[in-house]
Amino acid sequence: MTQAQEYVQKVTDQVLDGVRTAQAATLSTVGFWAQATQSLTPKASRPGVAAWSERLPQPSALVDDVYNAFEKVIANQREFGHQLLAAAQPVVEAAPAAKKKA
Repeated sequence: MTQAQEYVQKVTDQVLDGVRTAQAATLSTVGFWAQATQSLTPKASRPGVAAWSERLPQPSALVDDVYNAFEKVIANQREFGHQLLAAAQPVVEAAPAAKKKA
């Protein structure tokens, strides 16, 4: 692994640690909020609300759908990045030769 790759990996690890810490705090807060407000939630829903809500996707399915879509976008961006590098390859290969001549 090159020094640049090690640096990128270190930064990535630090960012992910920060994200995980923030996620843990958010989960704790939401859990506390859900328990605290549970007694305030009406036991009977209004007429028609249940029928309308049945047409909505399950929250977990919605999360999966959104992240599946983002995975496709990220995969597309990765492929684009590789195509971009391939398109620039002639210039990249010529740069060291031009440097040696100077």
